[in-house]
Amino acid sequence: MSKGTKQEYKRFNVDSIQNACLVMGMLISGVIVHLEKYKEYASEAKTLLENANSEYILAKNYDDINDKLLFRQYEILKLFADHQSSSFSYIDLRKLLKKRDI
Repeated sequence: MSKGTKQEYKRFNVDSIQNACLVMGMLISGVIVHLEKYKEYASEAKTLLENANSEYILAKNYDDINDKLLFRQYEILKLFADHQSSSFSYIDLRKLLKKRDI
């Protein structure tokens, strides 16, 4: 692989408003998918609490839901603020668009 600039490793060449909108749309749709799953898992946690027969919840049940929620939080955070040179994030895309006057 040849050595190139940081943007050359990105999946899309953002050189027009159309490409910028395409990338932004992909970021937004990714957030929507993860947010919907997050809401589903939060509801699952609420149901678990409401249906608890005692003041305790089994550690396995807690860990299962906690893992699901943390994964979705991590994925949403990556879409907003990931600084890897091989992917886009909302923050990096905004900086790139501002720099290129798009």
